[in-house]
Amino acid sequence: MNNKNKKVYVLLSDTGSWLSQCIKWYTDKPLNHCSIVLDEDLNEIYSFGRTRDMHPLAGGFVKENLEGDLIRSPFRPTLGALYSCEVSEEQYSMIRRRIQYINKRKDSYKYNLLGLFGIALKVRIERNQAYFCSQFVAELFTYAGVELFEQAAEWIAPDDFRKCSRLKLEYKGDLRLLAADRRLPYAQTLWNTRVS
Repeated sequence: MNNKNKKVYVLLSDTGSWLSQCIKWYTDKPLNHCSIVLDEDLNEIYSFGRTRDMHPLAGGFVKENLEGDLIRSPFRPTLGALYSCEVSEEQYSMIRRRIQYINKRKDSYKYNLLGLFGIALKVRIERNQAYFCSQFVAELFTYAGVELFEQAAEWIAPDDFRKCSRLKLEYKGDLRLLAADRRLPYAQTLWNTRVS
């Protein structure tokens, strides 16, 4: 990696939510939630998802917590995968500024549930200030001039990131290992030890 370049991470996970289970049933893919991570210590995780635990359809922009929001149970494994993308400092700054902009206006942004139906029905549904998780992450990369996909962000599903050649797999396995130490190199060592 060039010294002037930075890494942005894409975290795929199975949150175990009602909506995630419905999506998993439809897609037959194990990881159906997508977040963007701005730091190696996994403290800055952002996405579009549930804003209230007790209301599965109340959603919008969220800052996620690896221990609380993304891990279903401290006793059962929570499957996840972390990918990195090398970007320039300028692109990294653009992504960060866009997230800050949305965060300051988060009450104006909604979860794009209709967009999920659009993917399923293969109908383009454009909504202003509304995203589903993978659409949000894809849109951030596009906004910063990082082209990951040929199709528009509203067509991107979480599994598309897994297949993206520009992304490098950094970790795959139980997210509790990432949460336990919060340092990616430590978790990578654990994962590499178990795989080899």
